[in-house]
Amino acid sequence: MMTHKSSSKKRGGITLTSSFANTPLTPPGTDEKASPSSTFPGAKQIVALFKEIKSGHVGESQPWKKFQLEPKEYGEIERLLLADTDASLWGFVDDKIRYDFDADRNQVVVRMPTPLHELFLEYVKRSIEDQLRSFASSTTLEESVIHFAQCLRNGGSPDIFFPPRTDSGTYNTSKKSSKNSPDGTFHHKDAQWPGVILEVSYSTKRKDLPKLADKYILDSNASVRAVVGLDIEYKRPNQTQANSREVVFSVWQPEIVQNDGCDLELVAAQKIKDQPFRDTQGNPISSPDLSLRLSSFSKLTENCQKADGKRIGERYIRRTRRRPSERYNNHIRLSQRINQLLHSINYFNQNHPS
Repeated sequence: MMTHKSSSKKRGGITLTSSFANTPLTPPGTDEKASPSSTFPGAKQIVALFKEIKSGHVGESQPWKKFQLEPKEYGEIERLLLADTDASLWGFVDDKIRYDFDADRNQVVVRMPTPLHELFLEYVKRSIEDQLRSFASSTTLEESVIHFAQCLRNGGSPDIFFPPRTDSGTYNTSKKSSKNSPDGTFHHKDAQWPGVILEVSYSTKRKDLPKLADKYILDSNASVRAVVGLDIEYKRPNQTQANSREVVFSVWQPEIVQNDGCDLELVAAQKIKDQPFRDTQGNPISSPDLSLRLSSFSKLTENCQKADGKRIGERYIRRTRRRPSERYNNHIRLSQRINQLLHSINYFNQNHPS
C-alpha cells in the first residue's frame, strides 16, 4: 500500500513514499500510548520548538536541531500535538515543519534552514532544471535520452519514508517507518524514489551527511543514485565567530563491494569528499567540476518509454551495443553556476550587514 500526502504548501513538491510507508504523524493506538510527558522530556521539548516556529520566535542559530528520544517517545509527540489547546498546531506541523525521524536511532531532527541556504538551494535546483530542459528539447541527442530527460522532475523537499529493516535486510513492517525531508530531490515521474538528493549543510549538519547518504542509498536499494552535500559556511562580515566563507561539496553514490566475508555488499561510497569551491575568504579556487551524469537521476534508464509508448528494453540496448550508463552519459554541470551564485551572495552580505 502506498500512501500519499499533500506537501504543496510546505515544500512545493510531492511526497515520495515506499509501499509500506505510514503517515508522519498518526494518532497512536492504545498499545502505543506513552507515559506522561514528564517521563519523556524530549517529546515536550520538540512540541515546544514547534510552537516557537509557529509563533515566529525562532532565530537562525539552530538550523539543524537534533533530539534523542526514548523508545516509543515519538508517539508521545503525536499525543501532545493532539492534546494541545492550539487546535491549529497539528495542521501547522504537518503542513509547514520539516523534520526527520530515524526509527533505528530514535532520533528526531527539526530542519530550520536559513534564508541564505534556501536561496542557495533554489538557485542550484533551478540550474539543474535549466540543463534538464535543454536535454529534453535537444534536436541532436538520441530520442531515448531526450525522452528520459523529459520524464525527470524537480521533486522539491518531499517526505520520504523508509521502512525499518531486520538484521537480514528484509523490511520490518511491525515498526514505525523512518522519515526524511531532504532539502532537494530530482526523480523520474514513474520512479518510487528520487534519483538525486541534495542536502545543503552547515557546521552542525556536516557530520550527519554520511549517515544521511547511507540511509538514502541503502534503504532505497540504490534507487537513490547520487547524494550531493553542499556545505556553505558564509557569515556576515561583522560576525566575529565562525567567520569562514569556505564552500565545499561531497558526493555519495551506490557501489557494490566485496566485504571481508567475500560477499558482495551494497555501500554508499563517497566519491568526492569536501572538495572546496571557495576558500575561507570566499575567493573562488580551481577544483574538479561538480557534475552529475543523466543516468544518476533514476534507475529507470533501461525501461524509459518513448513518446509513442514503445518500451526501450534490453533488446533495444543490445542492438545499439551500448550499456545504459553509456547511453545516458550526458552531464549536468554545476560548478560555474554555483560560483556565480556565491558571488551574488557575497555581494548581498557585504551590502546588507545585520
